[in-house]
Amino acid sequence: MKNIYKVRILAIIALAAVVGFSLAGCESKEQREARELQEAIAEMEEIINSGDLGALEEKLATASPEVIEKAALMAIELINYSAGNTDIFNTVINAAAPEFAGILTQKHGTSTGDFGYGFNSAQDGVVINYYSGSGGVVIIPSEIDGFPVVEIASRAFSGRDTNTRNNWANRMITSLIIPDSVTKIGDYAFSQMEYLTSLTLPKNLAVIPVAMSYRNANLSELRNIPTQATFPPWNAYTPSNAFQGNGKLPLQVRKQLQEAGYKGEF
Repeated sequence: MKNIYKVRILAIIALAAVVGFSLAGCESKEQREARELQEAIAEMEEIINSGDLGALEEKLATASPEVIEKAALMAIELINYSAGNTDIFNTVINAAAPEFAGILTQKHGTSTGDFGYGFNSAQDGVVINYYSGSGGVVIIPSEIDGFPVVEIASRAFSGRDTNTRNNWANRMITSLIIPDSVTKIGDYAFSQMEYLTSLTLPKNLAVIPVAMSYRNANLSELRNIPTQATFPPWNAYTPSNAFQGNGKLPLQVRKQLQEAGYKGEF
């Protein structure tokens, strides 16, 4: 009799194991994809927190757009709230598709409360006049209150200009991403930003203004370099100084700027 009970118990256990295995195998495609995405994001977060750039580059090479987007947001948080290494953020951005900066400006722009802004002369777009945030990674939104951001005012982000309000806030910016909606940038807009290492320009910028990135000694990443642009001279005797004092720009970047028409110093 006892043997019969044992057999029944073993049969029940075996059946339960089979049912459990079957249910696990019934995971839908959507559930599996969601689980795999969360696992990939968790693994990416672990690598980012470790600061291992080699492992990060390797992981990004095969990561999906969703994982790369999450990685960028993690890197932004690391910089903005933990004084993290900007190399991590730059590595993520460089690994992403060319359109990735556009995604960030549309979906993850810095709070509009960190900017002073108003209408342009045509009253159909927004001009960013100044920045008053805490620095780190700053992503200028592509629109504010339903209007496109079309212009950056002169000296808006200048770090050491007596005519600029919030010089300290500007100096603390490490990475600046400008949306493709911007078609006009004022003189000295991003000059003397002490800790700036990365600048993403809007695509197809036709005019690179006077002293736009003047004396940004730590700038080492410049994205969306135009293939052809107008570089207004500093004065009657001196060519454009848009990138003068940018000694850390890679040689390949300098060559691209010169091919676009820049004749000034670095």
